[in-house]
Amino acid sequence: GPPTNSVAEPAIEAGSDAVLWVQQALQNLDASERGILMLREYEQLSYAEIGELLRIPVNTVRSRLFRARMALKSQLEADTRPSLHSRAGRADSDNQRNEVCDDHE
Repeated sequence: GPPTNSVAEPAIEAGSDAVLWVQQALQNLDASERGILMLREYEQLSYAEIGELLRIPVNTVRSRLFRARMALKSQLEADTRPSLHSRAGRADSDNQRNEVCDDHE
């Protein structure tokens, strides 16, 4: 039969595509937002450690991380990749997006 590693390849490709997609969204954030997210998510620092490093209070760390995550989320939602969603799921999210736009008008 086919070697097992060929079965795993598409999953790895999809994963790296998702990583690239998130990295691209990160590039669109403000440098300060990107920096604090990297410290938290990649360096795995605690809020207290980030606060010490950036010389800001822990509450400020919390609010900046919250803002940075919201910004990242909106970047990802603004650039939804069809390849990351099933066809049915994509139709649902498109309908929701149209409804949200209508509310704002």
